Amino acid sequence: MTEQQAIRRICRKLIEQGYLINVEDGNGSYTGPSNDLRNIVAEITAFADDCSVRVHRRDNERIGSLLFVFGNAPDEVLADWSCKDGLDGPLGKFLDKLIS
Repeated sequence: MTEQQAIRRICRKLIEQGYLINVEDGNGSYTGPSNDLRNIVAEITAFADDCSVRVHRRDNERIGSLLFVFGNAPDEVLADWSCKDGLDGPLGKFLDKLIS
């Protein structure tokens, strides 16, 4: 599995759970919550070193952040995350299960 495939898998699983993904544009702004997997993966993988994304519920409330770091093994591309409702909340549990 490549880093891009790992990113696609993570994002697809988030979208399947009803979450929206908001990708940092490289200038400290974000592109806007979306469930368009193709565009999300293209935006994330356009960066050379790392990319921050925000995770939103369908009502656009931001509930978490993810940090993808490139150049690691594909199973380590998701380097860090935080969740508004804590790691024991729905998103935290989902991410922990996803990467384990």
